[in-house]
Amino acid sequence: MNQPAYISILRSNEATAAWLDHLDGTGSPAVPMILPDGAALLAALHDLDIPEDDIETLVRLRSHVVNDPDLNWLGERCVQSLLLHMDTVSWPPAFPKLPETFGEIGRYFYAFVYVAMLPHMCALHRRRGIPEDITLATLADVGRHFLIHRDQHGPHGMSGADWLMLHARGMIFQIGRLQFERGRLGTSTSRGIQMGGFPCEKGDPVISVHIPGHMGPMSPEACDNSFDAARPFFRRHFPEESPALALCHSWLLDDQLGEYLPETSNILRFQQRFRTAYRPEPNNRPTLEFVFRTPDRPLDELPQRTTLERAVVRHLRDGKQWHGGVGWMVW
Repeated sequence: MNQPAYISILRSNEATAAWLDHLDGTGSPAVPMILPDGAALLAALHDLDIPEDDIETLVRLRSHVVNDPDLNWLGERCVQSLLLHMDTVSWPPAFPKLPETFGEIGRYFYAFVYVAMLPHMCALHRRRGIPEDITLATLADVGRHFLIHRDQHGPHGMSGADWLMLHARGMIFQIGRLQFERGRLGTSTSRGIQMGGFPCEKGDPVISVHIPGHMGPMSPEACDNSFDAARPFFRRHFPEESPALALCHSWLLDDQLGEYLPETSNILRFQQRFRTAYRPEPNNRPTLEFVFRTPDRPLDELPQRTTLERAVVRHLRDGKQWHGGVGWMVW
């Protein structure tokens, strides 16, 4: 059976063609893309915490990635792009969602990129002296994005390929319940914090806080433990950055949630950790995506099982918009 001409498919779309130009511009790969086989592949997939019922598919598809010239070229250049931006806050162009015409391999392809990146990421963690338990917890976010794909699209695939670029480059770490990302202050955020009376400048180092799904409640105690462990972690392993601030840019920080949730809500108690930098423009999609995982479904089809789910739908039915929020704290 003839295989699709994957590069030609990507060239036929303006956005993915520009991404291909970036990959082509990275030059000949400094290191080959090495995909382990057999027991070594199974060990890598387990390190990434990939669900058992996806592992069989990945084992079967490995030879396809290795033997197809287009996929092999694409994988090598994706790895090259990540390696050129290891341990640095400068972002390479994000991995785009691959076209549906790629078929099954398009839903799984980036998992092979992260398998190939696994030894490079682990080597960086070792150089930085990062404890193995934090390395393994951070790697597990790859597997969670298989679960998120199931929530969004059904089984058999991985979501969040662009998000996971942070993990591969040594820019984000799972420390307890929360994730902490190395970053730099942007224009709007720095301006909002300055107006709040704290001296800062665009480009200052900062820690961004994230709340991953599929990890249970974000209780105040669990969050306290994460912050308490994260502060000495970054002082010890990234002493050259010395961030003075932590940020959170999230749908969870929308102040309108206070109109619907009880004061004891974990969400509201998490909001109270931060001061407002600014209120983003209306954008319902992040809230719908994170609460329901299916942002394009009609409101009448969305589940109404929890106070939060009912609040999100009621707010939109009343003709209002969700904004999310950007908050800051002294780190």
